[in-house]
Amino acid sequence: MIKTMKNKNVRKPNLTLAMDEEGEWKHVNEVKTGKDCNCFCPQCGAKLIAINSKPESESKAHHFAHERGSDCKTSEESMLHKLAKEVLSEEKKIMLPINGVDREPVQLEFESVGVEQRDEQTELIPDCICFYEGKKLWVEFKRTHEVDTKKADKIREAKIDCIEIDLNACVINNAPKETLREFIVQNSSNRVWVYNSKTQQTKVFKTRIMSGEHEYSEHKYNLIDRHIAYDEEKYLVNLRDINTNYDVTSHRYYCIHCNKELRIINNHFEHIDENNKCADDIYLIEAAREIIHNSFYKTEYALEIPQKQECERIDSCVMADRERCYKTMPKIFNLKGRGYTICEKLFKVPGYDVVYDIVFKKVDSLKDAIAVRFSTEDCERDSESILHQINIHLSSEDDIMRLYGKTLNIGSYLDGMKISSTRVAPEVIKTNVYKCTFYNSGKLYVEQVPCTAGPSEKRASIMKEFLFNGDFHTIDDARQFSLLSCYEKKLEGCYCRICYYLKQNQGYSKPICTRYNTKGTPKYPLESEPFNCLAFGLDRNKVEWKRNNFGEVRFLEI
Repeated sequence: MIKTMKNKNVRKPNLTLAMDEEGEWKHVNEVKTGKDCNCFCPQCGAKLIAINSKPESESKAHHFAHERGSDCKTSEESMLHKLAKEVLSEEKKIMLPINGVDREPVQLEFESVGVEQRDEQTELIPDCICFYEGKKLWVEFKRTHEVDTKKADKIREAKIDCIEIDLNACVINNAPKETLREFIVQNSSNRVWVYNSKTQQTKVFKTRIMSGEHEYSEHKYNLIDRHIAYDEEKYLVNLRDINTNYDVTSHRYYCIHCNKELRIINNHFEHIDENNKCADDIYLIEAAREIIHNSFYKTEYALEIPQKQECERIDSCVMADRERCYKTMPKIFNLKGRGYTICEKLFKVPGYDVVYDIVFKKVDSLKDAIAVRFSTEDCERDSESILHQINIHLSSEDDIMRLYGKTLNIGSYLDGMKISSTRVAPEVIKTNVYKCTFYNSGKLYVEQVPCTAGPSEKRASIMKEFLFNGDFHTIDDARQFSLLSCYEKKLEGCYCRICYYLKQNQGYSKPICTRYNTKGTPKYPLESEPFNCLAFGLDRNKVEWKRNNFGEVRFLEI
C-alpha cells in the first residue's frame, strides 16, 4: 500500500498505474524495476520504465516514466478516472449512497453501462450512464473536479438520477483494479446523490450561501457583452453590424427586455443602472425573438429544411449502410409563398397552457402553424409541443447573430420533426468504400474508391479483389484489416505486417524481423516482402483487434 507523505512539499508522482503486455493494470510497486517492468502507458502506448528500486522518501516517490522523451500528459488522476469507468462498465453494478428512505445501503445491478455518451435531453456527457428496468442512473467520478453547481442544476431540472463518487478516498495498493472494484461495488461511503427523483435528495454545495428565502450559487458564469438594443425610434440596433449611414452617437438606446436605458461602453451596451441588469439568458432569448420577428416582416422569409437523399440500392446492396449511404440537401420552404403571413411573438395556444417564443401561421388558422422555442444553459423549457416545433438552443451572442437574414436554417434545430427523404442513384451519394487488391506476387494494395467501383484492369496478375466498408481511422488500419482477412481466406502472400516477429525496435528507422539472426529471414522484410515466409507467426493481438473493432464489416468480391 502506498504510504501518505506528510511533507506537503513532496511532488505527487505523475504516473503510478500502467498496463502490462496482457492489457492488465499494474501498480508501480508490483512490477520489476526499469525496462523489465514490461509496462506501457495507457494513454499513448509507449514503453515505460518503473522507477521503484530505492525506498520511497520525502523527495522521491515510486512512479513510471516514459522510456523515451515524450510529451505525453498522462497523469495518475486521468488513469484512475479511466480505470473507474472501466470497472463499472465490466461489473455493471454499484453500491448506492444512503437516500434517506432505505435504511441500509442498496447495491444496484445494470443491464448495460455506456461510457462518456452524450445525453440528448441535456446535451451533457456524464462519465457513465447505467441502464436498468427502463430507467437510467448517471454516475460521475470525482478526482480533481466535482460536479459543479451549473451542471447539477441541469441534472436536477431534467430529473435525472445521478450520484457522484469521490475517487480521492480510494487508497490504491498493489492491485489497483481489484481495489477500485471493491470501492465502487461494495462500499457505500464517499458518494453522494447529485439528484434522487425518489426522495428529491440533492447535493449540497459548500460554495452556496443563503440569503433570505433564496439560494444563490457562487459559480462563476461567463458574462455576455451585449450588442443588440432598440433606439428611441424602436429601430433594432446591432453594434456588430452597423449601417454606414447610422450615427450611433446621436441616439438613445433601451434594453430589448426591460426597456430601461442603456449606454455604449467599449462598443457594447450596458445598463446605466447596473443594479437592474437583465440576466444574460433573458437577453439572449429576447434578442432572438426580436431578430426573427423583424427579419420575417422585412424579407421574403424562408426556412431551410434538410432533405435526406438515400441511395436507391439501400435495401438490396450488400455494402449498404443507412448511417453512411445518404446525404442531406437543403430544401427552401418559403413561408410567405405558402400562406404564412403572420409572425407572432409569445404566442399562447388557445385552450392550452403553452406559450411559444415565435409562431409562424396563416391568417385566422393554426393549421400547419410552425412554432419556435428558445432555451439557454440556465433556461430550459418543457419540450412538449402542440404545434410543429423548432427548438433553438442559445449559448452565446454568436448563436443569435446566426438568426439574422431572410433564411432560417433549421437543420441543427430539428427536434422530433420528420425529415423528408428521397431515393437517388448511388453516383449522387458518392459513398466511399475500401478496395483491396491481392496480387499473385503476394503483394496487397488498399485504396478508397466509390462504392460503384468495378474490378481493376490486368486481371491476370490479380489473385483476389474485393470491396469492404468500415470506419477505419487510417489507411494503415484498413490495410492491416485486409491482410488479416486474406490470411483467414488462406490466400498465399506476404503477411509480414501482421507477423508477431515484426518489431519497431529502438535505434532502427524501419521495422525489423526479430528472427533474421536465427531463421535467416530478411532483416527489413517490408522492403522485399517475402512470399509465404516459413518463419511467420500470426500476431494474435491484431486478430483480437480485428474481432473487437470490425466484426460487422461486409465484403463484396469483384
